[in-house]
Amino acid sequence: MKTNKVNVLEKLHAQACEAGQRQAAVLSQTQDQYRHALKLLSELQAHAIAYQQRQRDRDAGGVAWGEAQAMRNFITTLRTAVAAQRVEVNRLQGLLDEQTRAWTTTRQRTKALESLLAKRRSKALATQRLREQAELDDWLLHQASRRAA
Repeated sequence: MKTNKVNVLEKLHAQACEAGQRQAAVLSQTQDQYRHALKLLSELQAHAIAYQQRQRDRDAGGVAWGEAQAMRNFITTLRTAVAAQRVEVNRLQGLLDEQTRAWTTTRQRTKALESLLAKRRSKALATQRLREQAELDDWLLHQASRRAA
């Protein structure tokens, strides 16, 4: 019966470890995606700022209306891309937070199972030692009584 409990705990621990490893791998991929998305957002923002500055410089220097309109349209497109990338960064951040919580929960469960297993094993070892000591005491008692007889 006690061995069955330990076996069940060992199976649960193994499952928790496997789940934790899978979650850690997915979390790592999401972190990579998040870093890439942040880098892309930063680059898009830098381009938008650079083109806005170019537009101001051109407007001050006098440029053809069609060319100025094309630049404004391009800057609008860049701003739209920046906004879309911000949405993606926020989505990935939320996903990352969720995956981190799930991994942390699984890790805590794994640690709790490890602790419980260690206690069970320690208790089983202590019980075994008590049993062995009782057998030895019994044997010694019987040896002493045989000598007396």
